Amino acid sequence: MNGGARAVSAVLSVVAAAAAAAVLYFGYALYYRDYHAVLLLFSLLLGGVLSSFVCALWHELGHLALGRAAGFRFTGLSVGPLRLARAGKKLRLFFAPSYGLAGAAEMVPVRTEGLRGRYMAFAAGGPLFSLLFLAGTGTAFGFALAGRLHFAAYALLCTALPAALYLFFRNALPLFAGSDGAAFADAAKRRPEARAALRLLAAEGGLYAGKTPCELDPQLVFAPAELPEDDVNFLLLCDLRLCFCLGRGDVAAAAAEGERLEGLLGYAPAYYAARLAADALFCRCLTGERAAADALYGEWKARLARGGAAAARALAAYAFLSRGEGEEELAEARRRAAEESTEGAARFEEAALALLESAFARRAAK
Repeated sequence: MNGGARAVSAVLSVVAAAAAAAVLYFGYALYYRDYHAVLLLFSLLLGGVLSSFVCALWHELGHLALGRAAGFRFTGLSVGPLRLARAGKKLRLFFAPSYGLAGAAEMVPVRTEGLRGRYMAFAAGGPLFSLLFLAGTGTAFGFALAGRLHFAAYALLCTALPAALYLFFRNALPLFAGSDGAAFADAAKRRPEARAALRLLAAEGGLYAGKTPCELDPQLVFAPAELPEDDVNFLLLCDLRLCFCLGRGDVAAAAAEGERLEGLLGYAPAYYAARLAADALFCRCLTGERAAADALYGEWKARLARGGAAAARALAAYAFLSRGEGEEELAEARRRAAEESTEGAARFEEAALALLESAFARRAAK
């Protein structure tokens, strides 16, 4: 984050804190005659927690609504510690680490025509819905100051004002890397970051259509990224190349991509880091590099234990490498593979597990 972004972030934090103080002050000043002070304060604090959750949910629903209208299909939704995701043909609700994110909407395109404009619509959906939410909470606060709002409505609506202010501006302004505003501006100006993001989306669309990574257009996977190596999209493209090579059975090429990923894991956002580490560990296990695999496993085992199909696959590979057997871990990896959100991803995981079994069967036979 550059100096300008840090300054704006600090201002937004101060404004949100001031809004929270104002909500608490006027909540007490307007309603203290009717409610006990402790009950009043507890209600305001609880209302703030609940309304902030709804604020984040409403933002992500904006992405889903405009994304759906733009030809994207739902694969996952996270708000705080709750996650709703496709598991095969079903939807599953569970608790998952938020890694500091208020929320995330995951969708894939079902076609690649006009993808840039449709991606911009998807990116704009969250800020647009956040603006509507901010307008609603601001209007409710105005009604409260005019003496025309019941305390229950105040506790549920007005307490969302600080979160609504912060979430809207933090996402709408293009100053912050990874924000919706930055994604929209990058796509509008056709920057390398947006071109890489569109390539990744096109790849996700291919997986949704049932293709495995190695069945994608190689130009989509291997064209130069034109990005610095610490950019998240560069890391995700490296991982896509690794999966492409694994699908082709080219373990040496996949291992080279995995080694490259290992050196860049320090730049990976927490939301993606475990998945990238899992693929790097899987390659180390396939090539039998015990010392490197031990080091990776030691660093990432806690995160891998809470991960998805790629993490389960890596744990199965490490069990075979370290103990010479891992049938229980392999069964869990197969179960997780069947729960992948896209058909192509599920097919890839099954192929990777078959590659794992074949590699260790040959090693055991020697």
